[in-house]
Amino acid sequence: MTLTIIGLQIAAAAGLPSLENQRLSFTGCPAADYRALRRLPPGLALNTIDTGPFILAFSPHAVVGAPYHRNIDGMLAELEAFQGSEETARAVALSRRADYVVVCTVDAGVRPNAKAHPDGFSAMLLSGDTPSWLRPVDLGPEAKLRAFEIVAGR
Repeated sequence: MTLTIIGLQIAAAAGLPSLENQRLSFTGCPAADYRALRRLPPGLALNTIDTGPFILAFSPHAVVGAPYHRNIDGMLAELEAFQGSEETARAVALSRRADYVVVCTVDAGVRPNAKAHPDGFSAMLLSGDTPSWLRPVDLGPEAKLRAFEIVAGR
């Protein structure tokens, strides 16, 4: 993480284009969407794996899942939540003491989960249905990233 921040600072000092409004090719969500998460009090996000590095780089939040080889527990929790039912996702969120749920609607991971599990949590979030234990966070009208505050059962 520290090397990422140093690298971004060196790139800025060298006059390279800012990532502020560019699309992040790995997730498809623009950096501005991730930066919008800064409006929320720092907390822990139950997130899809591919969004983890960007949440860490562009916001003050910690993440459950990120694609790091020593984060096996977090990756398994993320898979269980986003491939499972709403009830399973809620149980994972509560067991992790997560404050938020964050997904990129064009993420290469969340769409296949929704297709493979049409009655599951990923499909529910992509369809626009919001479980009663989540409150949507407004990240802006053009945002492809979706964030939800966990409000029930904590």
